[in-house]
Amino acid sequence: MRHSVYSKSPQLVDLADQPLFRHTFNFSHPIMVGARPETKKMLRYLQQQEPGTFVLMKHVLSSACTNSTDDSTVIDSGANEGSWSLVAAAYGCRVIAVDPQPMCARLLQKAVAAPANVWLGGRLQVVNALLGTRRLNISFPVDGCHGVRQVLPNGKLSQAYHGFRLTRASNKRVRVGSMSVDELLPPGGRVAFWHLDVEGAELDVLASAATLFVQRRIERVMLEVIPSFWTKFGWSEAQGLRQLGKIFAGWRCVRVCDGAVYNFTRNIESACQPDVFCSKASPSKSRDSPQSNTIIFLSVSSACVLGVAMCILGFVRGVS
Repeated sequence: MRHSVYSKSPQLVDLADQPLFRHTFNFSHPIMVGARPETKKMLRYLQQQEPGTFVLMKHVLSSACTNSTDDSTVIDSGANEGSWSLVAAAYGCRVIAVDPQPMCARLLQKAVAAPANVWLGGRLQVVNALLGTRRLNISFPVDGCHGVRQVLPNGKLSQAYHGFRLTRASNKRVRVGSMSVDELLPPGGRVAFWHLDVEGAELDVLASAATLFVQRRIERVMLEVIPSFWTKFGWSEAQGLRQLGKIFAGWRCVRVCDGAVYNFTRNIESACQPDVFCSKASPSKSRDSPQSNTIIFLSVSSACVLGVAMCILGFVRGVS
C-alpha cells in the first residue's frame, strides 16, 4: 500500500452503535470501522436490504470460528469498508480481507490499528488486490470506497447499480495488482468461510480458487448471484448458472433470504435478497439434509416478523 498518496486519517464509527449489528451480535466491546459518507451509506444499505446476512453471519461465524484450527481462515473478498471482516475477527477467526479499492484497504487498516480494536488480537490481515484469474494492473482513484465498484475483464472500472451511484473520483491514482484466491493461503491452509461479494465478478474469482476447491479446502461459501451483472464479464445467465452448478455440485446450498434449497437452475435476484450460502454436504447428519433445512428455514422466515432473536434461534437450529 502506498500511504504517501493519502492525506487525512478517516474517522471511525462503532458497529455496536448500528441497530441491526447491535441487536444481532450483542457486542461486548466496540468494533470501530472507518466512517466516510459512502461507507455510512453502505452500513445503512446492509441493515435495510440484507437482514438475512446478519442472521447467517451470527451462526456461521459462531460455528466456523469456534471449531476452526490454526490453519483455518475466513476470506472476505470485496470487503469494502470491512464490517464483516471485523465481525469475523471479533468471533475469533483469522481473517483475510481483500478489496482492490485503495481507500477501502486504508479504511480497514486504520480500523485494525485503532486502539479500541486492540482486543481483536491482530487476527485481521488486509490485502489491497484484485482477485481473479487474469494478471491485471489497475489504475484506481485513491479516494472512494464503494460497494458498487466493478473491475471488468479488460481492466476498466465500472459500477453495479444498487440504487446509488459513485461519488466523483479524485484525479490522483495508484496502481493495484491482481492475484488468485489460491495465492492467499499458505500450503495446507483451509477456508472455514468465504464471503464473496464482488459485484458480478463471482465466476472469475471462484475460478481463481480452483486448487482450493479441488483439494476440498473450502468449507463454506456465501456469494451474490446476480446474473444481470454477468454480461459485463462475458457470461450469459444460462452459462453462469451452469458454471455455478458445476462448482457447487455435491454441496448443500440455500437462499439466504428464506433458507429455500437452491441448485443454480434459476435466477433469484428478483425474488428476494440474491445471496446464496453453500456448505459441504454432511450426509451423516440427517438434520443437515436439504429437505430438513427447507422446512426449518421456511418457519424461520415467518418467525422473523416476531423479532431478530427468534429469527436467529431458528437459523441456528437449521444450519451447521
